[in-house]
Amino acid sequence: MPADHLIGEQRQALAIARERLQLGRTLRWLGQAQRAFDLMCERANTRAGSRGPLADHQLVQQHIFESLLALRTTRPLVHEAVARIDAGLDARIEVGLSKGAAPRMLQQVADAAIQIHGSAGLGPDTPLPALFRTSRAARILDGPDELHITSVARWALRGYQG
Repeated sequence: MPADHLIGEQRQALAIARERLQLGRTLRWLGQAQRAFDLMCERANTRAGSRGPLADHQLVQQHIFESLLALRTTRPLVHEAVARIDAGLDARIEVGLSKGAAPRMLQQVADAAIQIHGSAGLGPDTPLPALFRTSRAARILDGPDELHITSVARWALRGYQG
């Protein structure tokens, strides 16, 4: 390969790929959670029960609030990790936080969307069952939650040592 086509140093392709791809799944989980949230809100606005539209029910509003809060607090974590990686800065804490938060958030939002859909949320007519299964697997794929928790805590504690 010609030298002007190289990205980085020779024999460093795997390290570069690992760095660039380390948050790929995490970014996808943000998009999947947004899809589940959109489906939940559409359902709440279009489905009415015996006591009126679902969107008017306080518990449904709480599911929507909690899901939106989870989405909006996780997204900046992931974006900060990506920005630090792109800037060539140490992003271990941000990556660990992102890999711990995004799967939990996806699971929370997918679960709430299934609740709002009722039994229809478990059937083949929506992507929600697959999103929920993905969310559970996501909590293991990039390392179990415990790995991220202990790693981030260790790195954070090092900043407070003499």
